[in-house]
Amino acid sequence: MGKSLLINYLMPDKMLDKLAYGFDNIIRVEANAKLPLPVASHPDMQVLVIGDTVITVNELYAKSAELRQACEGKEVLFTEADLKDKYPSDVLLNACLVEKKLIARKDSLDMSVIHACQKHRVEIVNVKQGYAKCSTLVLGDKAIISADRTIVAASKMCGIDALLVSSGHIILDGYNYGFIGGASFYNADNNTVYFFGDIKYHPNCVKIRSFIEKYKVNIVCTEDCPLYDYGGAVVI
Repeated sequence: MGKSLLINYLMPDKMLDKLAYGFDNIIRVEANAKLPLPVASHPDMQVLVIGDTVITVNELYAKSAELRQACEGKEVLFTEADLKDKYPSDVLLNACLVEKKLIARKDSLDMSVIHACQKHRVEIVNVKQGYAKCSTLVLGDKAIISADRTIVAASKMCGIDALLVSSGHIILDGYNYGFIGGASFYNADNNTVYFFGDIKYHPNCVKIRSFIEKYKVNIVCTEDCPLYDYGGAVVI
C-alpha cells in the first residue's frame, strides 16, 4: 500500500495540490469536538506515527474509513486518556520525531506514546513546550527549526542541528499566532519542505531559507500569502 497524507480538511485545494507529491491517498482530518475549535482539525493533535506504529484517538479512527485503510498492516494504538480542550489534555500526541528521538513534554504524553517509544527504542527528549510538534519544523532526520528556545536548546544537546526563529508572524485564527511546525510539512520522498503560505512574509525568511538549503532540502511555498498554521501534515 502506498503512503497517505493526513491534512486539515480546511486546507484550500490550491494549497493541497502543491504538497500532494508521491501520496496515493489524501485524508482530510475533520474537527474533533473534544479539542478547541481553532485546532480541532489539526492532524498533529490527533495522530502520531513512530516507526510502524500509528497512535491516534478512537473517535477519528472510527469515523474515517480512509484512515483505517491507511493503517492496514501497521500497529494501531489508541490513546489511553481522552483528549480534552484544556492544556495539557489536548497535547497527548503533540510530539515530533527526529530519527530515534522524540521531542515532547514527557509528562503530557499519553501512555500509548511511551509504550511505542519503548518498542521502537526511541529516546524521549523532554522539553517544557507541550505543543512540541506544532512548534517544530523537522527536516527529516537532519535538523529542526523552532521559535521555542527550550526545543532548540534540547535539540542541540542531543546533536540535532537547530535554528531559533522569531515567534509569531504565523496566522492561526482564534489565537495571537500559530507555529512554524503547524505551518509546514516535510516530504522525505522528494526531500522538500512545503510551507502553508510563503516564508517571504516571515521576518526570518532569509535565515530560514539558508538553514534549509544548507541541508540541500528543497523549498516550496504553496501560496502567496502569510504563513498559516493548519496543524502540519502526517504521513502514514
